[in-house]
This record gives sequence, C-alpha cells and structure tokens, in this order.
Amino acid sequence: MGVNYLKLCDILAKYIPNPLVQNVADLIVAHRVVLKIKKPRTSKLGDYRSPAFNGRHTLSINKDLNTYAFSLTLLHELAHMLCFSKYKNRVKPHGKEWKAIFIELATPYLNRDIFPPDVEQALQNYFENPGASTCSDPKLLKVLNKYNTEPSIYVEDIDEGNVFELENGRFFLKGKKRRTRYSCVCQDTKREYLVSGIAKIKRIV
Repeated sequence: MGVNYLKLCDILAKYIPNPLVQNVADLIVAHRVVLKIKKPRTSKLGDYRSPAFNGRHTLSINKDLNTYAFSLTLLHELAHMLCFSKYKNRVKPHGKEWKAIFIELATPYLNRDIFPPDVEQALQNYFENPGASTCSDPKLLKVLNKYNTEPSIYVEDIDEGNVFELENGRFFLKGKKRRTRYSCVCQDTKREYLVSGIAKIKRIV
C-alpha cells in the first residue's frame, strides 16, 4: 500500500474507528510503512517485518477482523515498528520496551467512547500487562469475538466428550481441562494432545 495520505486515510476508515485514522495514517507516512491488508490467516492476526527484509517497515493485518480487533492488532504491530526504530534488535520482541510503547500508543484511545463498554473494560485489563497477541488474553479475545459478523466457537465453549474439528482440519475428542488447555484425543491417530481452550472450532461433529 502506498503512502498517498488521503487514499491511506480512506482505506483505514474502512477498518478502524474514525478517531484513530489520522494519527495512524501520520505514523504510517512518517515512517514510510508498507501496510498490507491480507486474506484471513489462522496462524496470526497480523505481523511486522523490519527493513532488513525488504528495505521498508512492513505491517500486515488480516482483513476479516472486526473494527476493534483490527484496531488493536494494527496498534500492536505499529508498536513493534516504533520499538524497532528505537532499539533495533537490542530488546526482546515483546519485552518491557515494546509493552511501554504499545501502552503509550494505545491508551490515549481509551475513555473516549471509541470502543463499546465491554471492549473498553477488557482493554483496560489487558493493558495492565499486554501479551504477545490479543489471543494470549482469553477474556479480551472473547469480548472482541462478540463483534465478529459470525462469532467464533472455542474449545472451552463445548462440553467434554464432544468431537470437534479445528481450523487445521483435524478432529478431536474433548477431554478434561488441565489449567488453560484441554486433554483431547486426535480421532485419526488416537494420540492425546493438549489443546488451548481458546483454539477456534471449525465445526462440532
């Protein structure tokens, strides 16, 4: 995506709330960021690549995210860009430096009626110690999921003993919970796996 400012603002306005558009566009243009809006990926919501890969800061965000999930993921990846610009590879990807930048970047948008009350509260809790992904916070993930056109079903939502299909096409029998994961038996191999409670289910058999 090029850096024509007005075109960029028009594109961003399709995905994020209007109060975020100008500030985000300013960051993208100022740092010559390449923004790619991608087809849905099951392995990640977005990512950041430093100029070491192609000479430019490059962000990619999944296009199927709802406006609140898209906004948070975009700010998350912009924080990686700012962290790299300041520290290069001298700090951990999700270390205290990145967390501080992410919080500084995102929290000004709280308490401004940009997000619904339940998302606002979940974000307040999340920002007490941001994780590597919104997917690392089950409460935030499930609140954001409510605003999807077709809300997802997760492993923790179904009863023990149900057979389900994950997005990778494999079928499992749900077993007992072990902390944040469930003991599940793969129906093809009969091997037992620990499956995250917030793993998305494609369908229940």
